[in-house]
Amino acid sequence: MRPLPAPLSTRLQTFKRATTKQNERQANRTSDKQTASLLKLTLALLQDISALYELAQDRDWPVAITHIQSLADGDAVDQLFQQDHVGWTAIMFACSYSAPLELVQLMATKAKLDSRKRCLLAITSGGRRTALHLAAAEHSDLAVLSLLIREYWQVLFATDLQGHTPLQFAIDSNRPAHVALLTDTTNALASSDYAALADRVHGDERRIRCLMLPPARRAVRVSLLHSI
Repeated sequence: MRPLPAPLSTRLQTFKRATTKQNERQANRTSDKQTASLLKLTLALLQDISALYELAQDRDWPVAITHIQSLADGDAVDQLFQQDHVGWTAIMFACSYSAPLELVQLMATKAKLDSRKRCLLAITSGGRRTALHLAAAEHSDLAVLSLLIREYWQVLFATDLQGHTPLQFAIDSNRPAHVALLTDTTNALASSDYAALADRVHGDERRIRCLMLPPARRAVRVSLLHSI
């Protein structure tokens, strides 16, 4: 003979207790994650490792954004340009792991404050891959690719040790939207179609035209950049 089901009130109480325990476990996991992030940040600082690099490697985007915003300009530059044993920077991890546009934009903006005038997006890993190579191969937002191209268009033609460009990475990784963007921008550059290029990467045509000038002529037109 089948046992009689428990009264409705008893079942409701059991369900409520189970739900309460589940919520407590979820809250504990969230708290543990936040504590772990702070611990990693502290350990990185104590060991003189780039805290920003550690946060980017762990894909902790909200904490990474808060961290870089809290840094003095010089400290932010130092951490942005730090490379690990295979040549990866924080922005490379950000592009490889599909970081939000806000973080990549923040990194690119802070990097421009470098007193040594280095270009963050021109840095290559041990395999001679750039941040654009990595973004093209992953599920990065198209807005991130557009940003990287606007900031440093020359990287479109950068090749790794196997001779592959970012476009080839996008093709090999089966990223149709990335392939279309990289193909269009490369063709626009090849034909000096500044209007098409500006439209494709959501940039300003006058700024792009100026940046495309040879260095000597670009210096003469520096006032144009400041007026845009």
